[in-house]
Amino acid sequence: MFGYLRFILANIVLLSHTGLSPEWGNIGATSVTIFYMLSGFVITNILNKFSQKKERIIDNFYIDRVLRIFPLYIIILILYSTYLLKFDLNFSIISFLQNLILIPCNYIKDPIIPVSWSLALEFQMFIIMPFLHKNRVLFYMLGFISMVIFFMSNLSYLDKYSWGYYKLPGVIFIFLTGSIIAKSKKNIIEICLPISISVISFVGLLLIELGFIERGGFQSEVLLGTSLGVPLIMLLKGSKKLMYNSELGSMSYSIFLIHYLFIFILKGCNLNYLSYNLLIFSLSLFFSIMIYYLIEQRITNWRLNLN
Repeated sequence: MFGYLRFILANIVLLSHTGLSPEWGNIGATSVTIFYMLSGFVITNILNKFSQKKERIIDNFYIDRVLRIFPLYIIILILYSTYLLKFDLNFSIISFLQNLILIPCNYIKDPIIPVSWSLALEFQMFIIMPFLHKNRVLFYMLGFISMVIFFMSNLSYLDKYSWGYYKLPGVIFIFLTGSIIAKSKKNIIEICLPISISVISFVGLLLIELGFIERGGFQSEVLLGTSLGVPLIMLLKGSKKLMYNSELGSMSYSIFLIHYLFIFILKGCNLNYLSYNLLIFSLSLFFSIMIYYLIEQRITNWRLNLN
C-alpha cells in the first residue's frame, strides 16, 4: 500500500505546483512532510534487512540508495538542462555541477529541478541515518535537538521557512518518527512516542489556526503532515500489498521530478485551468510509465540483485 500512498503524495505535490491547492495553504508541503516520515520508515527497513546479513551494512546501504536516487535523477536533470540551455540564459556549467552532486540543492538558489531541494534533504538524511541506526543515544539526542529547532522556528525565534521545512536540522525528527514506527521490537516509550508527536503536532496546528501562534512559512502544512503521517504509516504498515503497488511507488519518483518541466514548457500556452492541470498530469504520468518500463525497472532489478 505504500506505493499507492507515494503515488498519491507525488500527484498532490504536482497539483499544488499547478495552483490547485485550497486557500488554507499549500498541501504540497503537507505531502512532502509525509514523504519525510515515510522515507525514515523505508530507510530503517532497508537497514534492518542489511543488518540481518551482517556484511558491509553501511556500504550496501549507500550503494542501494545511490542506485535508487541517481540514475533517474541524472536523466531528468539532463532533460531540464536541455530545456534551460534552449530558453534560459542563466544556465551555467557550475550550476549544472552543483545540481549533479544533489546534496547542496536545498542550499543553492533556484536549483535546476525546482523540487530537488527536498530530494537533497532526503539524501542528506541517507548519509547520516546508518550511524543513527547503530547509536540509539545519538538517534534520540538528534531527534530532540531537531524538535527544539523546529518549534523555535514555529515560535519565530528562527526562520520558519529554513528551519521548519527546507533545512535538515529542523526536520530530522520527522524522519526519525518514521524510523521508530518501522522498528519491529519497541518498548512502551517507542510505542507511544510517534503517537505523542502526532498529537502534539495537531495541537500546535490548532494553536496556529486559532491565532495563538503567529502563522508563517509552511508551519501549518508541516504540522498537518506530521499529525497525519503517523496514523497513515501505522495503518498501512501491516496492510497487504495490492497489485501495481511497487510500480506506482517507483513511478511516483519520476512524477515528482519531471512535472515541473512540463509546467515550464506549458507556461506560455493559452489553456484553460482544467485543461492545463489535466495536460500536466497526463504528460507526467505518461513519462513516468515510459521511464519505468524502459529504464527504472531494469535498474531496480539490478539493484535488488546486488542486495
